Amino acid sequence: VGTRQIVCTRAAFGLQAVRSNATVKGRVLRVVPWLADSDKLVNGDQLKGCIAVIGRGGCPFTDKVRRVQLAGAVAAVIVNNADLLFNVLGKEKSVSIPVVSVTKGDSEALVDGHVATVQWGEGPLLSEQVQRADTHPWAFTLSSRVVLRRSPSRGNSLPDSDIQVA
Repeated sequence: VGTRQIVCTRAAFGLQAVRSNATVKGRVLRVVPWLADSDKLVNGDQLKGCIAVIGRGGCPFTDKVRRVQLAGAVAAVIVNNADLLFNVLGKEKSVSIPVVSVTKGDSEALVDGHVATVQWGEGPLLSEQVQRADTHPWAFTLSSRVVLRRSPSRGNSLPDSDIQVA
């Protein structure tokens, strides 16, 4: 069993938008329906304590995340429908779990039942991750490492994150 670090972007809302560092751990579980675009999540009763993996599209990001949070998810990962990083925009003060996005290709490492740890704050970042993260101004990493990077476009410090998938 190994680990995989995934470069992703943080949402404009959620726990990572209001706390400078934290650690969240849970089992990975893909949401049904995939787009979380229905108030009735088929596997909602299984989401308690999980990191919910959700497809992009169908409804606003804030609606998706509110639904999985209400079902008990401890974090939300929104998967793009292409191999590009994207910003998860929206304003929602009631969302208190971390929210990130990943590319379609990277989402394949997020297998149902695997345990993942989401962390953010200060710490080292591998050079390969810096290279990938620098291609997107809001990028940060999901794994066991944590970083604080400066956004070149905004000039402010952004907490980077890690999810370690084992």
